[in-house]
Amino acid sequence: MHGDSDEVLKSADRVLALARPRRAHAVMASAHWHLGFHALSLGDPETAYLRLRTLAQPGHDARHPTYARLAAVDLVEAAVRVGRHDEAAGYYDEVRDWALRSRADWAVAAAYTCRALLGPDDRADRYFQRALAIRRTRHDLNQVRIRLLYGKWLRRARRRADAAEQLRTAADSFEGMGAAQWALLARQELELTGRRAAPVAAHGETSVLTAQEQRVARLAAQGLTNREIGTELFLSPRTVGHHLSRVFGKLGLSGRADLVDVDFDNGMRIVRPR
Repeated sequence: MHGDSDEVLKSADRVLALARPRRAHAVMASAHWHLGFHALSLGDPETAYLRLRTLAQPGHDARHPTYARLAAVDLVEAAVRVGRHDEAAGYYDEVRDWALRSRADWAVAAAYTCRALLGPDDRADRYFQRALAIRRTRHDLNQVRIRLLYGKWLRRARRRADAAEQLRTAADSFEGMGAAQWALLARQELELTGRRAAPVAAHGETSVLTAQEQRVARLAAQGLTNREIGTELFLSPRTVGHHLSRVFGKLGLSGRADLVDVDFDNGMRIVRPR
């Protein structure tokens, strides 16, 4: 959720090294799911697909029908994005059948979402709305992921105001969970709707950035590298990267080049001409 690639890969390697000799298939499946989910968070559907398909791949050590159902939305999204529509339809069939048998809220919501990702555009809206109508807590990661997918679909359908509403809610929810990389994805999509993603602090209000985030952002805006910033502030380059990811998510920026447009002394306003 935090987008910490080094820690994700290191932890997954350790898990798989322990699980393989013991043939702990559920543990291996969990590791592959997390690796696929992380790849999606980085905007890498090819890697996500290669990782996630192992959950349903006959003969693979990570094959696990329960995890394949739990990861159905991620599986279908990755497969659709790399053009594997027939395989995506098969993953949808599995979670749909489980939803019909179990009537579990998560399964029903996942089945509707997968159907929306696979179906024709004139029906996708209906299925996304049905998925979101299955009320979960506002901190439910799966529900917020569905809202992000719906917002992306609405933007492609040129319903920009509706898209902005879904994407802004998703970005705020991801931010509240500490899912910085997902918040960044949602705010990047929000930017594409033409609606300003950056929150603006009114006069006298506390800045949207922490003091440390402001220090990191100001130095990055001056052109310093992560290593140079780390040397200046006695931080590791990786920690600097984490702070910048949160800055980008909070301000709705695409990357460090956009920091030159931020007025740090006047409520973090974006001064870039539109």
